[in-house]
Amino acid sequence: MTNPSSALADLQTRWHSLNDLDRGRAVQAIRSAGATVRSIAGSLNCSESLLHHLLKALQAPPEDRYLARHGKITTNELVRRAEAAGIRRTNKHRES
Repeated sequence: MTNPSSALADLQTRWHSLNDLDRGRAVQAIRSAGATVRSIAGSLNCSESLLHHLLKALQAPPEDRYLARHGKITTNELVRRAEAAGIRRTNKHRES
């Protein structure tokens, strides 16, 4: 398990050089190590909603994440696609 404070310090130094998907993965790793989104946001001096947005982008289908990583779609579009994919999964689950 990662030490949240050292991972957070590392993320603070690299924040501006990372793309949104890498930021989301780093936030996800720090969360799984025990930190809250609120504490991470405070340390990064950003909003909780931004971090939730980045975490939501990670839930998009792999092909959409690929497009976002290569600049073909925006992070906002990636989140819209993640939400749409989640709705489709929920509907399929209800049908079965």
